[in-house]
Amino acid sequence: MRGQMKQLRTNKKDYPGGDACVLLKGYSYSLQEIYAARDAGQILCLRMETNDSCNLRCIYCYSYLRREKQKEMSLKDACDVIDQGINLGLQSIVYLGGGEPLLYKHFWPFIEYVSCRKVIPVIFTNGTLINLSVAQRLFDLGTSIMIKLDGKKEIQDKLSGQGTYKKIRSSLDALLEVGFGKLNGRYTRIGIGPCATKINILEIPKIWRFARQNNFFPNVELATEIGKATSNIALDYNQARWLRQTLKEIDEKEFNIKWSTPYSSTPAHSCGIFLAGAAIKVDRSVALCPEMPPVANLANKALAKIIQEPPFSMARALENNIEEPCASCKFFRLCLGGCRSKALVCNKSIFACDPHCTLLADNQ
Repeated sequence: MRGQMKQLRTNKKDYPGGDACVLLKGYSYSLQEIYAARDAGQILCLRMETNDSCNLRCIYCYSYLRREKQKEMSLKDACDVIDQGINLGLQSIVYLGGGEPLLYKHFWPFIEYVSCRKVIPVIFTNGTLINLSVAQRLFDLGTSIMIKLDGKKEIQDKLSGQGTYKKIRSSLDALLEVGFGKLNGRYTRIGIGPCATKINILEIPKIWRFARQNNFFPNVELATEIGKATSNIALDYNQARWLRQTLKEIDEKEFNIKWSTPYSSTPAHSCGIFLAGAAIKVDRSVALCPEMPPVANLANKALAKIIQEPPFSMARALENNIEEPCASCKFFRLCLGGCRSKALVCNKSIFACDPHCTLLADNQ
């Protein structure tokens, strides 16, 4: 494995979005950083859920399938996850909540603990619970924020509930007022995270431009085909292809941003969770990514042990196990084979081809 990986190395720090795009602090890592953490048996970034509770019912959300139980992680267990991660080199957490992170009963003590341990919290929030004082406290604790924005008022309210758009824009204004929009080199501390569906596909290019114009990090994800609601609105292959090509053209023509690869799981950004991360769910179970079922539980086994064993050991040797056409694709080192969860859902294997890869048509 290491011999093969040496052939994939370059001296330059590679980002699928190229050299000019804005990066999100605690979320954007170069491929060299991802590979180095993997080779050292470390965890670079954890996806973490602490609660299933949410004040919205977004029709594209896969988490709604498990909300009836309303689970919540204890503060002790949440802090233990951080401690185990730090022992493995943890640099940041992508705090998804599972539901809405700010509804976690121990949210502030937990964020304070993460911050004092020198780990960056990247909080994915629906943006309905942030006022000026909350924004200031989040800023002072060194967090980065990924806020939901799926489109104009009519579209956002249709996807997430009446009145959602107004609350999101108010939260965004508060975050900008306290300083989240200021750049530090290439890094920002605020991102815009739309979920692309059949309902809002035409809104995504507008949101992308808005993000680029204001130095926000754009994080467009595609609705995953899990459950009836999401499968009905998930983009088909041609729609997904059109969207990525459109965003790529916007970057090239309007912002002089040249993507290093024509495809990646998240446009202009790669997901390295398979190589240097893990997902911790509310019940302390551990999965390869938040969209996948758990394979172990921290109640029974330490995180350090879990990532050394299958399926983590196999996933971390991705270049040895990836299937065609990814295995021989010249862009594999940059895109990491795309989204492994969508490969599992649609093609029944975590090592199969990502069904949304824009190069598939060229290979057929």
